Order: sequence, then structure tokens, then C-alpha cells
Amino acid sequence: MVMPCLASAATYQPSEVKTCKLSPNTKSYNCAVSKDDKDFVNWNGQEQKTYEMLQFVNNPYSGDSTKFIYLAARDNKYYVVLNGKEQKGYDYINANFVQLSPDSKQIAYVAKNGINTWVVILNNKEYAKSDSEIYNLKFSPDSKAIVYQKRKNGKSYIFVNNIEQRKYDLIGTLQYSPDSKQLAYVAKDGGKYFVVWNGKEQIKYTEGDIHKGDLHNGEISRLQFSPDSKELAYIVRKDFSNIVVVNGKEQPNFGSVAQDTLFSPNSKNFAYILQTSRRDYYYAVVNGKKQTQFKCDSSFADNDFWKSSMVYSPNSRQLVFWVLDEQKKYSLIINNKAIGQFDCSSVSDIVYSPNSKNFAFMCRQSDADGNEVSDLYLNAKVISTSILIFDYKFSLDSKQLVYVALKNGQLKREVINIK
Repeated sequence: MVMPCLASAATYQPSEVKTCKLSPNTKSYNCAVSKDDKDFVNWNGQEQKTYEMLQFVNNPYSGDSTKFIYLAARDNKYYVVLNGKEQKGYDYINANFVQLSPDSKQIAYVAKNGINTWVVILNNKEYAKSDSEIYNLKFSPDSKAIVYQKRKNGKSYIFVNNIEQRKYDLIGTLQYSPDSKQLAYVAKDGGKYFVVWNGKEQIKYTEGDIHKGDLHNGEISRLQFSPDSKELAYIVRKDFSNIVVVNGKEQPNFGSVAQDTLFSPNSKNFAYILQTSRRDYYYAVVNGKKQTQFKCDSSFADNDFWKSSMVYSPNSRQLVFWVLDEQKKYSLIINNKAIGQFDCSSVSDIVYSPNSKNFAFMCRQSDADGNEVSDLYLNAKVISTSILIFDYKFSLDSKQLVYVALKNGQLKREVINIK
């Protein structure tokens, strides 16, 4: 049974609602709206202050659901807005580097004043200052450290708690281990790409000519630690293919090209997706063993979504990903088996309930009048249809599937009770 809750009395056109986010506890929602040349947030049905520009940050809610932040601009100033209250205004703030700490107690971001003054703001106080650009700000998982990068005189520098660590020609993706004891990042120096793990440089790969998709040979992506912090994996571009590396060892690619990697929540399984060199099949490799190959439409190989759609259930027992077949229909692959065909123009990420007993996803398609509609699926069965469904989550107790939708012009938080 679907029960509407926290509905907005205001009405909007589909083009006016840019995005919506549910809180981690699913009890609150915020939507970014652009209407009558003004941007504002609709917070649980209530319209907030208007701005000339408004942008949601990457993770707008704190983990405990008590804080919500976004970036806004008016009168040539940028503001971080926390629970509806503006913080100090600056000439520029990059929404990509506005962060709430994992323990939900701190807020940090990078701001710019004047032509060459960059500052790190921590809890409304100036934490660091530089005459060169500061970027890639991040908290450690235990919230005790802040890391950021700086670019100056043709070099990239990395700082942890304001202490300079290393400098290279280029520093890219950075990751902390879940236990916060290890730091790894991608670097480039002297024409070679490599990972720096706890200060030690790993295997170096020579930069090559640009190949397909503006990727250089040697470039590294998908840097990630296992949940138990014991393993580090990434993908490297080598000989115009993609190779998976785990703890410094290259994994078999069976003549195919690696696209995505994933550790299971219990850290006992490591999976990666391979695409055949002819781009007509792709398949998973789990703990070094090839799984069933699935025929795919060649256009799917160019879609960035499928390259990162792999998901493990919270109990680590199910590995799930999408396939677009030759009929241009999506198949859901669960533990090496295709489950159904879905005639959609696009599909969303698969989301599991915390108890791993249910999963949900969204399918978008056009109706008879050519309007795009969203179908929400629970365990591969349609449970709701709306003009737009923005965000969906299972409740923390796994008893409800909650989503935010635009129905009859109104924004609604709706709840599906799971039997």
C-alpha cells in the first residue's frame, strides 16, 4: 500500500524540479527547484529562500540526517547554506568540495576571495589559506583528519591536517581506508602514472598516446580499499586495455577490457566486470573465476553508467549488474543469471534493503503522448509510476521503501510498506 506523506502544496512543471534527495533515515526530503528565474529548495513541502543560483553538493545530508547543506549564490557572492542558514559569503565556492564529516559534527569547504586567495573553511573558521588553488578536500572516515590538494608552480601537493606530504607533477584520485589508517592516491611524475599507498610508490606505468575516449596509456582509475582495509584495488590503462590491479598485482583480464571493480561488504569477494575486445560480450570475474558471458548491444559499451552499475547485497551473497541486450532491453544479472527484460530508455542503480531481502530500481520510458515517466520496481515488479521519481531508499529497519516523486504537479514523499 502506498501512503502519501509530506506533500508540497505548491505545483511545479517537470522541467522546474532539478533533483531531490532523501535523508539517510528516509524521514525528510529536499528538492532543488528553478521557477520564475529563481532557484530555491523545497524542504518537506516548504519553499525556502530564493537565490540566483542553487546547487546541491555531492552528499547533502549528514549521516545522522540532522544536517542538510547546499550551495547558493546571489549578488555576486556564494554561500554554503546549512539547515536553511547562510554561512559567510565568498567570491566563489566549488560545490564539489563542500563536505560534512562522517561523524556529522563538522562542515568544511574550499572558498575563494579576490583573484588569488583560496581558503579552507572548517566549522566557519579559516583552517588553511593559500595563494594557489586548493581542491579535492576530504575528511577521513573517522573525521579526525582533513586532506586537500594544492597546485603551484606546475606541481601538485597533498596536505594532511595542514602538513605537506608529497609533491608530484600531478595528483589525482585520493582514498582513505575505512579504518582511516591508510591513505592512497594516484600520482603522475616524469611521464609515469602510479599509486602512492601509505607514502610508498607502487608499480609505475608509462604514459602513452591518447587512445579511445581521451584516456592515456598508464592512467589509473577506480581506486578503492576493501571494507576491512586490507586490500587496495584499481584499474590501469595498459597497452590500450584496462587491467585490474590488487595489492600491486595485475589480475587476469582474459583478453578483455576491465570496466568496474567491487569488493563485497564482508571483504571475502572481489569482482570486476570485463568487456570483450570486440565489445559484444561482457561478464564478471569473481575471485579470479570467469562467470557467464552475456551478449550486449555495442552501444552499451559506450555508456558510462553500466561501467559502474555493479552492486553487492549488504550480506555479500548477491552480485548484481545490468546488461543491455541486442534487442536494446535491459536485463538484471543476479549471481550470474539474467532476471527479466525491461523495456526502458534508461535504468537506475540497484538499491538493496539493509537486511538484503529486497531490492529496488527505477526504469524510465516514454508514455503514449511522448512524455517521460518513471517506473519504480521492487524485486523486479512495478510498484509505482510517476512523471518523475527522483530518489528512493529503504528505511533503516528495511520495513519501508520510501521515494520522492512529482505527481499531478506536486512533490510528495511516499512510503511503501513491505510485507
